[in-house]
Amino acid sequence: MMKTLFASLAPDTPGAETAWRLVAAGRRESTVASYNGKFQRFVTFCAMAGLCPLPATLSTVLAYLGWLSEEDLVHHTSLQPYLTAINSAHKDLGFDAPAEGRIITLARKGFGEIEAAERGVPPAHTALPSRVVKQILIMGLASDDLLVVRRCAAIAFLFAFFARADSGVIALRTDVTVSEQGLEFVENGKNLERMRPATLVLPWGSGGAVAGELSVPALMQRYLGLADAAWEARGRAGVVRELWRLPSDPRPETPLSSDIIGTWLGQCLGDCGVTPPLGQAWTRHSMRSGGATAALAIGVDPFTIARWGVWKSFNSVTLYVDPLVRGCSAAALFFRHLLKPTAEQWALP
Repeated sequence: MMKTLFASLAPDTPGAETAWRLVAAGRRESTVASYNGKFQRFVTFCAMAGLCPLPATLSTVLAYLGWLSEEDLVHHTSLQPYLTAINSAHKDLGFDAPAEGRIITLARKGFGEIEAAERGVPPAHTALPSRVVKQILIMGLASDDLLVVRRCAAIAFLFAFFARADSGVIALRTDVTVSEQGLEFVENGKNLERMRPATLVLPWGSGGAVAGELSVPALMQRYLGLADAAWEARGRAGVVRELWRLPSDPRPETPLSSDIIGTWLGQCLGDCGVTPPLGQAWTRHSMRSGGATAALAIGVDPFTIARWGVWKSFNSVTLYVDPLVRGCSAAALFFRHLLKPTAEQWALP
């Protein structure tokens, strides 16, 4: 669709090809794939209904929402990306966004009301508790099974950095280092420019740089050592690879999907014998909200939470934290390093 912007230019126009690459590079590959797939679904609906997808009218979008509701494959909590894909396609070509405004807001609300009335209220996606992540951390440190260590390390890692599932799976082995300072992570999230990644350092616990201590750096040190050895045994030591990729994986050349994080979380919960409370669900998004919620619960200020979680907008943080969750020793285990010393602690003799 981006190429339509340059349709009026001759193929040999100086700078045209590079200009297309510049515009295309403005979005991450995962975002482009998601938008394209969701907009194509809208195009398919319009073709079936004899409607124009671009530019689309408000009534066309409303009919599409009605069709999605009838189809019952997209749920209310997952609806916004489908509308965003439509708006993005229109804005890219200079058209007004048809999938926003008061009427769309009312239709979205009605979508959820009807879904709840006819199909029941779906489980609420909630923050993963720190006590559960502590159990997963302990299990990973105690296991000799590399697959178990990997999934435990991935869950604890995402929780500790408030990281998105998609940011976690695209991380490379070279983005993570365990040093005397702690666990260093160069995060290249989709909300960050590639030329400005965020470098975060998760310090060791009170015991210092000790392998096997109860900390995320210790678990990551264990995982990286086992994973590096597995690659070395295959004669591929030092190869640039995804952080969570192992040589025993099926189709090792295929990029990991963020859905794998949800699978690993489910396996960890099963191994620990833990289930969410009634009416709740823990998903691949629960580590980001869980970590931020746990940090807030022990008194970490919201500005520090926003910076550690690499949120661009401070207001976005409020969508992830649950202020009703109380602090506990497990939350302190993961996030006491984000607490600022009091004036008394800084006082000089």
